[in-house]
Amino acid sequence: MNRDKTKNYILMLFAMIFWGASFVFIKIIYKYTGPITMIFSRLVIASILLGLIYLFNKKREVIDKKDFPIFFLMGFCEPFLYFIGEGYGMKYVSSTHASVIIATIPIFSMLAALVIYKEKVTKLNIFGVFISFIGIVLMIGSKILREEGSILGFMLMFFAVLSAVANSLLIFKLGGRYSSLTIITMQNLVGALLFLPLFIVLEANTITISIVNQEFILSILFLAIFPSVISFLLYISVLKKIGVTKTSSFTNLIPIITGVISFIFLGSRFSFREVMGISVVIIGLFMTQRVQKIPYEG
Repeated sequence: MNRDKTKNYILMLFAMIFWGASFVFIKIIYKYTGPITMIFSRLVIASILLGLIYLFNKKREVIDKKDFPIFFLMGFCEPFLYFIGEGYGMKYVSSTHASVIIATIPIFSMLAALVIYKEKVTKLNIFGVFISFIGIVLMIGSKILREEGSILGFMLMFFAVLSAVANSLLIFKLGGRYSSLTIITMQNLVGALLFLPLFIVLEANTITISIVNQEFILSILFLAIFPSVISFLLYISVLKKIGVTKTSSFTNLIPIITGVISFIFLGSRFSFREVMGISVVIIGLFMTQRVQKIPYEG
């Protein structure tokens, strides 16, 4: 494995760790407030942080006017639509099960990239994605179908998945013309502006001083800084180098990471079937990163 490939894999691992942890912190915040307040607060803090970095960056880029519609659509897909699906979906499903649904992103990303952009993928890449998904199903078994509120929650989470896929395709459409910092700054700004009216109408009148405590503040700061800023910067940076399919395949690690964090902080335990599922996911992920001489183009 060459140095650049190793670097990309390490960067994606950190991105997945932060995203995996985010599901646990979202559940913590829901003890104090609703989805819109959580999302809006997260985006405002992230936008301020990214805005300052962007303004003080001597190499900041000027966005071409013809690309403004693409940036708006990206912000509309993710974070706006994505967070609506994820934010409300997690009211009805557990952190681990939510992360499992998010891990289906590679399958939809692969199919979309194959159909729309004719992105070349190998048969082994395709097989690896589905092997990873089988491992995910093995992890959760039939519990996911018995979870209270599952139907609505799963529909909302899959809505988030489709929004993330659309966002990845739009990023790829930009063709590497902008840095990760420019892209994520614009996305968070658009998302914050779109969530502002929803926050004012739906939840602003529910905010009280009683929710402002150390646990709430630290959770919001973690979500704003690590998953919303650092993970996306890393994800976009690697996506432009190795493509939609291979980058998205790393989301298969999210359920594993979420499960491990739940084990450490919440005392959750893994069954033998879940351990087997984790092993299958890792094998499948490895297969999605292998390159064959003959590409599969559908």
